[in-house]
Amino acid sequence: MDKEVTEARMLGLQRVVATITAKLAKLPEVKTKHAELMRNIEVNERLVEMLLTDLEEAKIQNKREIQAAVLVDAATPPRIRSSRSCG
Repeated sequence: MDKEVTEARMLGLQRVVATITAKLAKLPEVKTKHAELMRNIEVNERLVEMLLTDLEEAKIQNKREIQAAVLVDAATPPRIRSSRSCG
């Protein structure tokens, strides 16, 4: 009876060891994927920073352009009509 229990325990432990070994074999793959994802995050963070900077610069440039367009004189219709017909 003790022999059967011991053999059953050994079989169970062998299965656990096999499962853990399989998981450990995948570890380098997981580490590589993790490193790739971390690089993607860093690249995307830098991209967002650059885009935000570009957006702020565009807003400033837009304000400059709007301020540069100042109405000098209001348009008024001519007092004498031109003799040429348009159209």
